Amino acid sequence: MAIFHLSVKTVSRSAGRSATAAAAYRAGVEITDERTGEVHDYRRRGGVDSAQLFFPANAPEWASDRNELWNAAEKSETRKNSTVAREFEVALPAELTTSERQELAHEFTKALVRKYGFAADCAIHFPHKKENQSKRKDAAVENGDSRNHHAHILCSTRKLTAEGFTVKTRELDDRKTGADQVVECRALFAEMTNAALAKAGHSARVDHRSLVAQGIDDRDAGIHLGPIATAIERRGEASEKTRNHQERQAEAAGKVAALVAIAQAQVKAAEQAVAAAKAQAQAQAEQQAAALAAAQARELAISAQLTAFREIENDRVRDEALASIHRHVAAAGRSSAATGRALGFAQSDHAIIGKNLAAAGGHLGRAIESARGRQHHRNAGAIAQALGRRLERFIPALAALPRQLEHHLVELVAKARRAQARRRLDENKEDKAVLDLSGDLAAAKAERDRPPVWAAGIDPRSYYHPGKVAARQAAQPTPAPQVKRAAAAGVADLRTPFQRSRQEAAQQAAHPHQEDQDNPGQAERMSAAELRAEIARLRPPPLREVVERQPELVTARQSSDTLAEQWRQAQAMAAEAGRELENWRSAHPVRAKAHDSGLMRAAVLVETEQRRQEAEAQRQRLAPRVEAATEHLKRTRSSVEERVKLEQAQALAKVAELERIERQRQDQEQADRAKAQELDEVLSAFKGHALKRETKSLGYGDTGQQWNAIPEPLRKVIEDFNRLPQEARPVVLERMRENMQRDPQGVETFRQGLQSARGNDRGMSR
Repeated sequence: MAIFHLSVKTVSRSAGRSATAAAAYRAGVEITDERTGEVHDYRRRGGVDSAQLFFPANAPEWASDRNELWNAAEKSETRKNSTVAREFEVALPAELTTSERQELAHEFTKALVRKYGFAADCAIHFPHKKENQSKRKDAAVENGDSRNHHAHILCSTRKLTAEGFTVKTRELDDRKTGADQVVECRALFAEMTNAALAKAGHSARVDHRSLVAQGIDDRDAGIHLGPIATAIERRGEASEKTRNHQERQAEAAGKVAALVAIAQAQVKAAEQAVAAAKAQAQAQAEQQAAALAAAQARELAISAQLTAFREIENDRVRDEALASIHRHVAAAGRSSAATGRALGFAQSDHAIIGKNLAAAGGHLGRAIESARGRQHHRNAGAIAQALGRRLERFIPALAALPRQLEHHLVELVAKARRAQARRRLDENKEDKAVLDLSGDLAAAKAERDRPPVWAAGIDPRSYYHPGKVAARQAAQPTPAPQVKRAAAAGVADLRTPFQRSRQEAAQQAAHPHQEDQDNPGQAERMSAAELRAEIARLRPPPLREVVERQPELVTARQSSDTLAEQWRQAQAMAAEAGRELENWRSAHPVRAKAHDSGLMRAAVLVETEQRRQEAEAQRQRLAPRVEAATEHLKRTRSSVEERVKLEQAQALAKVAELERIERQRQDQEQADRAKAQELDEVLSAFKGHALKRETKSLGYGDTGQQWNAIPEPLRKVIEDFNRLPQEARPVVLERMRENMQRDPQGVETFRQGLQSARGNDRGMSR
């Protein structure tokens, strides 16, 4: 099985180490440290498969020499406690061939060089035990591991450029980012290892994460023995670390066995509790069935009594039969309610039967007393017959029985009141227009026929004088069609609200300008600003917003969302149970196999599979309901949208009409402003010529060219204007403006005459 290992270590002078010694040992070569003069010779060291240097493309030529490279790395660090190198130690899969492992190590080294820009020395080592390695035949080698293929990647702590070693690789040195960088490197090497295994056709895979992060809890993590413990293990002895690890494993196995025994005991107790609960539920079901049979027998007896009651003709015997039926109904109600309470079902069929029977008995009793008080035995018989017909269908329609009886009694009371009112009207047809609250009909008629007497002392000029009030009432206009429609709506309308809204909206859409006809000229008298305000007031909210707020759509959407959420929860529960089954089977393959073969049932699998099946069944049951609710929501939205469109048709038509008028009004107001500006310019030019003539400015003397260029009629107007006193001139100008507004052609003539003087100015005036 392929294993994952990647560790990062540093080579520091404070620990008495050097980059030259580390490089010589890992590559199995001789390197002389130029800084200290020490010679590091490891050429006789065995176990080195290959060693190769990697550096950026712009590195100097001396970087290809291992001796010069690592001496330069040593010289670039000046402090006595400097970190002079960093080592990445990685495990190479034993499943790969020598060339495949070498390719994997070299590709990972190249990725590190591209990422950080340093120089790297990749040395691949053989395992400590190698079948073809026969130089050493001691016990340590014989007891080694033939699968421990690994690589040492020694890296410089500075970036290597054309100028040599430059800045530090701070991203690896920094305490905040260094750990994250190592995690990224571990993930990269795991990905490259898996790619190499897949390329070579192996199914084994590695993962850089911890067992906890992977969710694996059925095995312990391996322990790092270190060089001393490893040497002891290779001699065939057990190190202290190994013994401690074995003790911890034995203790954990004991705890697991105890937990399994406890779980099995709990499962057995739960099974016994379930069996007892099933037996109790079966006993209660039998009691409930017996009680229901007794209730049905009582109801059949009542039904038989009612059948016999319908054949009785004698009134006295009928009253006694009604009283007997009443007693039986009340007794049946009390018995059923008591049975339900005794069985412990507050909302069971027995409690509901008792409640409804008691209510039915009360209604019947009140009906009998009412019939006796009024001596209307036929009405009482009709009530009893109606009750009998309903009691014959008691079992399927019991829940609706009190409501039906109450509705029936209300109808009877209403019919009786209407019959009494008709009798009174028939007896007093000639006086039906008199409202008599005192009982003296003659006095009421006299009060009705008395002519009105106006209160004395009211000033005839007063607003409240009866004559003026009558005159105002007579002068009131005929109610508008929409008022008539509102009054007519007070009459009982048997159409459904939706039919009413659709028909009224269709009528409004057919006559979108009805209000304009009722109030002619009202919109025409508004300004553009007033029209905009009216449009904002009349414009209905957006169709989508109104539709989504409708109660029926809200109810349909809530129902659809609730069912969809229940379906999603059932699906999630089924998926979760499936994942639990898969994870448990992966974690306990032996127990899962024993469970599948029937040797030993696993309660966890049984319970989880049951939960999965129940959730899946619930999901399948909800699927058609979700689909039906979704379709119902679509139909409801379409129906509501059609209705809202019809309801908004009149308002939108009115808004469109007002927008058309508002655009016309804007154009008109713009034209009026342009016309007013033109009049201001003409009158301003007129005042300018008048002032120049009055002050005899250059060119405006009697012989001036500008003055003589003005037409004679216009000169006469200017002279007349100048002869006016100062306080009268604004009034004259205002009158001139009014005349010009009525005569646009005159404005053009007036302007041309004034411009003739400007054409002869020749630059003398500005």
